[in-house]
Amino acid sequence: MIKQFTINLNKGEGEAVLRARVRERRSLIYLAIIAVVLIVLSGFTWSKHRELRDIVESKQDKIADIKHQLDSLRREGTKVSKQDVMSLAKLEKDRFLWAARLEALAHILPDGMALTGLKFEHNRLVIKAISKIKKDEKEFERVSRLMDILETTPEFASRFRDIRFTQSKRRRIEDQEVLELVITCFPQQPVAKKAREPRSVERPIRG
Repeated sequence: MIKQFTINLNKGEGEAVLRARVRERRSLIYLAIIAVVLIVLSGFTWSKHRELRDIVESKQDKIADIKHQLDSLRREGTKVSKQDVMSLAKLEKDRFLWAARLEALAHILPDGMALTGLKFEHNRLVIKAISKIKKDEKEFERVSRLMDILETTPEFASRFRDIRFTQSKRRRIEDQEVLELVITCFPQQPVAKKAREPRSVERPIRG
């Protein structure tokens, strides 16, 4: 009895074609994903570019408007009277720069001393501070040191006509001796102009 065997020679070739088609489909999917990402990025970039262009054009319009206003002001001119100039000069001379003095005060305080209060009333500056003090240390030593610093520091003392020590109080907080201080500073007053005295006019006596 003769047995017959059937061999499909195209089976190996079919599997290879199938794998090739799968690889091709994957490649096409990857290319489609990359294309979509590029399109999205391009749209985002274009949108941002348009926004930036709009901002630049808006700024340019504002700059042009400001230049136009400046040119108009130059053409019109501004008349400043002598009285306006003198008023500005007086304001600059008499103004009291508190911020600079308070900043200087914060930097010149001795070690172990801190501000606890600042108050301006009745045209005087009241400074309250607290300081550590040793048991065997005398109060006037701390007070004298602080007063010397305040009076000899131009950034703070200038434009003050007087700086006075007002009071002190020694206290114990837990295990620490502290000294509470109060200093009063009097700003300079602007010099008032004296009123012009009327001139006496002598009239000839007619005989």
